[in-house]
This record gives sequence, structure tokens and C-alpha cells, in this order.
Amino acid sequence: MVTKYYGIDTEAYSAGYIATWAKDINLAKQALGEIQKTANNIIREIDHLNKERFQEVTKQAPMDKSDSHGKL
Repeated sequence: MVTKYYGIDTEAYSAGYIATWAKDINLAKQALGEIQKTANNIIREIDHLNKERFQEVTKQAPMDKSDSHGKL
């Protein structure tokens, strides 16, 4: 769920993993809510860290993109 959210294709790996869970469909159904909750928490934390990092980078970046000669 997390990798799909960020556009990373892990389908080849995930298919086998999910197939293991599919052997016990009741267990998979029970776990689904917790899995989704955990994935949402991970996504929220990654987004928060990315936002913080972006803010750090933009604070350090010079406002004027010109070089020492005043040219862009």
C-alpha cells in the first residue's frame, strides 16, 4: 500500500506475499484493517518528514538564483 502510494511498483514481489495470506482468507480479512491503518501512519510520517526536509532545503537555498556576476 505504501509503495503503491508513492508510485513504486512492487507487484511482482507483493503477489507472492499476498498469495501466502490468501491461504487463510479469514486471517487476511481480520488483518486488513490493521494493515491499512499502519500503511496510513507510515505514509503520513513519510509525508511529514518530506515536508520538513523540503522546508529545510528551501530555507538554505539562496533567494536570488543569479551567480556572482548578477546573471541568471
